[in-house]
Amino acid sequence: MVYTLPMNTISHTPQDHAILSLLALTMFADKQVLATEIKAFSEAVIRMSETDILHPGYTETRAILWYENNKDDLKDHLDPQNFEDCIGELLTTLDGMQNKSELLKEMVAIANSDHDEHVSERALAVIAARRWGLEHWIRSEFKGCAA
Repeated sequence: MVYTLPMNTISHTPQDHAILSLLALTMFADKQVLATEIKAFSEAVIRMSETDILHPGYTETRAILWYENNKDDLKDHLDPQNFEDCIGELLTTLDGMQNKSELLKEMVAIANSDHDEHVSERALAVIAARRWGLEHWIRSEFKGCAA
């Protein structure tokens, strides 16, 4: 399956969608989205696009457009009734992905962009790290985090 943004701005695979979703979920896991987090999200998307982790061609505008077009659906993922299944589905999509630590690095950068390590933002990265056997990596990224 290939997802297409409105006006054919960019097409991306289910893996791209899962990566973008995890980055965005990190941004609003604490139920608030600040300008610094949106900036960190768009910068992360651009970096991942430039290194071919994501489909090439993302710009700040395209990253923000993707976020705006998907944020309402993604917020449903944070509902306690849906959380485990939705996050599990995203992580399953990425199980075969190379460079998982790069995705975790970008999630941490977004979580830290507002200078507040909120437990819900940290939890999302920890869940992903545990799933992928990267607990040692996440411990070094969050101060005082017992992955």
